[in-house]
Amino acid sequence: MIDALTEFGLLAARDARRATHSGRGLFLLFLTVVGTATVTAVFNQLGAHASSPPGLIEKAAEWLFGGREVAQVVATAPPLLIVLFILTVWLSPLLVAIIGFDCIAGDLHARSIRYTALRVRRETYLLAKFAGLVATVACLSLVAYTYATVSLARHSPTFGAPVIAWGVRLWVTSTLIATVWCAFATLLSSLSRSLTTCLLMTLASFASLWGLRIIGRMYDIAPLQYFYPNTFDSLLLHPSLGTNLLGVGACLLQSAAYLTVGAQRFSKRDL
Repeated sequence: MIDALTEFGLLAARDARRATHSGRGLFLLFLTVVGTATVTAVFNQLGAHASSPPGLIEKAAEWLFGGREVAQVVATAPPLLIVLFILTVWLSPLLVAIIGFDCIAGDLHARSIRYTALRVRRETYLLAKFAGLVATVACLSLVAYTYATVSLARHSPTFGAPVIAWGVRLWVTSTLIATVWCAFATLLSSLSRSLTTCLLMTLASFASLWGLRIIGRMYDIAPLQYFYPNTFDSLLLHPSLGTNLLGVGACLLQSAAYLTVGAQRFSKRDL
């Protein structure tokens, strides 16, 4: 058990370090900082986080999150952090696809996994790849939320503990949602050694989940909507603790389902 945990920790840390130090990781970090700085500068220029009409914010939140109870809670958060949350959640599928499409396929393509498989169990390897991907995405979003929170501390007269609490809550919520995308991307990356195939398959699969969300909303079929992980934001931001826990459980359960299928298939495939 200890050996498996050690292997898992070493592999996950190596993958997260490799992703954040690669040219692709540094470029995405640059885009994250520039994008957050741009959004923050616009809010600071317009004074939106200090003077936005509360009624307008609540109506917009109700339309975005699909519930009046959630909208009333979200309307109390700093608008800058809410806009940042919406951007991070809705861009997370694309971010995960770019970072994670080759998390396993890259090793399969280079056949370097044959050496790793001699020392590490395949299930541990797959879970470590998933953990490294989650850590990378979480770090990028943490940079964005930290930048925005520091900006609020400098420019908002109402800055205080509630603002920090909202920043932490929204970061945790976006990370939980991204975790499901990471699990799905890890599963898809284990299916082929072709990098092009994995990238196209990941993008097409993510788009198909979005299509299920659209169909579910059009015909009011709730189960279809929850195949799309971003739908869980309404549960995770709900004022009821029970609903919050339901959202956390749904994210973890869906992630576990993808990883279980991935582990079973990966353990039997030819390396």
